[in-house]
Amino acid sequence: MADITFWGENREFSHENEIQIFDRLLECREHYVNLVVGLEKDKKNELAKNKNDWDLKLSGYKNERDSFERSRLENMNKEIEVFRQNKEERKKEYSDTVRELDNQIDEIKRKLDVLGKLKQYRDRDAAKLLKAKKCFLDAIAVLEDEKQQKNKEYEEDKIEILAAYDKNIKNIEDSTVDSIDEIDKRKKSEISEYDSFCKDIEVRYSKMLEKNNQDFEKLIKDNFSTKHISDYQKAASAYMLSGDDYMCPQEVSHYIHFGNLSVNIDKSFETTRGFDRLFIEYAKDIVGEESGKLTITLPYLQNFKDGVSLVIKHNGSQQTKDCLKDIVLKTLMYYPAGKAIVTMIDPKGLGGSFSGLGRLGGDKNTWLRDTRIWSDEDEIEAAINRFRETAENWIQIYGGDKEALINKEQIKILAIMDFPGHFSERALDSLSAVIRNCRNTGTIIYIMSAKDEFEKMIKTSPERKEDFDKCIVLEQVENGNDFVIEGHKRYHLSLQGLDSVRKNSTQIISEISVEADSYQPPIIPFSSLYKEDMLDSNNWFTKDPRSFSVPIGYHSFNAPMSLSFGAVNDTKQNVLIEGMPRSGKTNLLHNIILGGLLNYNPQYLQFYLIDFKDGVEFREYADYYLPGIKVIAVDAQREFALSILEELVDEMTRRNNEFGRVGANDIESYNKSLDAVEIMPRLMLIFDEVTTLFNN
Repeated sequence: MADITFWGENREFSHENEIQIFDRLLECREHYVNLVVGLEKDKKNELAKNKNDWDLKLSGYKNERDSFERSRLENMNKEIEVFRQNKEERKKEYSDTVRELDNQIDEIKRKLDVLGKLKQYRDRDAAKLLKAKKCFLDAIAVLEDEKQQKNKEYEEDKIEILAAYDKNIKNIEDSTVDSIDEIDKRKKSEISEYDSFCKDIEVRYSKMLEKNNQDFEKLIKDNFSTKHISDYQKAASAYMLSGDDYMCPQEVSHYIHFGNLSVNIDKSFETTRGFDRLFIEYAKDIVGEESGKLTITLPYLQNFKDGVSLVIKHNGSQQTKDCLKDIVLKTLMYYPAGKAIVTMIDPKGLGGSFSGLGRLGGDKNTWLRDTRIWSDEDEIEAAINRFRETAENWIQIYGGDKEALINKEQIKILAIMDFPGHFSERALDSLSAVIRNCRNTGTIIYIMSAKDEFEKMIKTSPERKEDFDKCIVLEQVENGNDFVIEGHKRYHLSLQGLDSVRKNSTQIISEISVEADSYQPPIIPFSSLYKEDMLDSNNWFTKDPRSFSVPIGYHSFNAPMSLSFGAVNDTKQNVLIEGMPRSGKTNLLHNIILGGLLNYNPQYLQFYLIDFKDGVEFREYADYYLPGIKVIAVDAQREFALSILEELVDEMTRRNNEFGRVGANDIESYNKSLDAVEIMPRLMLIFDEVTTLFNN
């Protein structure tokens, strides 16, 4: 972001520059957000990637642990089965042995019973029977002892089997626990390592975010320091005129202050808080906070040199429509009286929309306004065509030299109310051409139009829309002087200073009208029209006498403009000079006379000078012997001028006779003829205030 600058190299005020300040600010803020979001995203991606790896490892530990758990259960189940089998086998073996002993005992007991039944042998074999019985009883006792012994052994075997089982189970448990502990130990180590890694990532990205904040802090500090803003506001304040105690300026202002440009920014987003905090800290003079929003406000000025084409789309508010008159008057306040001339068009209001401005200049300086306020369709078309012709002439004369144009010409202001009412297609085309070249001619165009009517007109022609897109278009958002800029609807323009202008309009118009009495157009030294030193007589009489051409001014500072006519076979033999009072007609006549006297030998050019006024304009020529001037009539009467005309008619007759005598067709061929009695000079008759000749 180091390449972003906000104010421009020379801090020029213009629509583009001031919109660009906001555009760049929002671009900078968006870039900040993108970096913050990008860093957060990269951090999350990096954490997620490593978390996936860690989750895989964790899953491996779980699988390994589960495997040991399954193995433990399997081994324990096997051990239980072995225990059960051993137990069953030992029980069966015991049971079989006890059963065999019981059978043997039962068999002996049966035999005892049999002995007991042998009564016949009781007496005779009593001793033998007793002995046998004793043997049987002894055998039973032995078998009972053996049975008890087997029972004891069986109980001991059970204890031994159970002990072996417990031992094996314990071994299985211990082995499993050790393995699981080892797994848990490794898992814990991995978790610790992962936590450390996550902390490292957090620290690394925190440092990157801190560096990002430092970069933006430097950017904001470098561009929106108190000094930057103070300098900007101070420079802008020089062009904030008030209607109170207004005095006409002596020089053309570079800029016009329209009001304040502002943008509202939602500061509720987490990602923008760092930037907003920095901006509030460093640019507090232009930032306001309210209801979760930042409002940034800057003065809005336009460069007169680039022309101004402003369209205001209203929603029917009469208050907004009335502001056009105030804008026009405020614009005039930026120029020396007489430097600007305004053309006003009011198709519906019949001039009422510009009430007060119709008095501009009073009765004496009516040239400050374009004759009157136009409302008829034909009149509007004619007025716009004149405006267009002036613009075209300026383009041809000055090219791109706007500084020369502004220095030498009256600035043209065009104010249109209720556009496009009473505008013919030709008038619309001419207005489009004027708007198209507004920047090149330094003209000022203000258009007030209802929103729907303007948009309907725009849709009728793509070419016309392209031209009107060059205008600054303001769209009213609510009653009053608050507008959004079309194409930049985030930005609000609040027109300023119009109340003061409206309140003091009578005094302002009077001040401009009075000052116009002393208006002096820029003076260009006569000697500057010639490359040669015209005080040196060697540079006199150097022009070809076959035509008349004298320098009369400049197209621009480096391109002199000449008045040329009178060549043989040229239809341009006469010149009519017209213009408003004090527009420089007499000065032009002096340029023609002096240029003719300097450029042409008196034997080829003679002047007749007739002044019907008080005689002050041509009197200075009478104070010297000037062989190039044949007649000077100052403060002349109409009858004397008529006698001069009669004399010239007689001279024309004489010359035609001479042409016929020598066979010449024109003055050039006559002067070349060997039969010519003398060189015949061209005669130039110059009237000042020629209309006096036709009175009565």
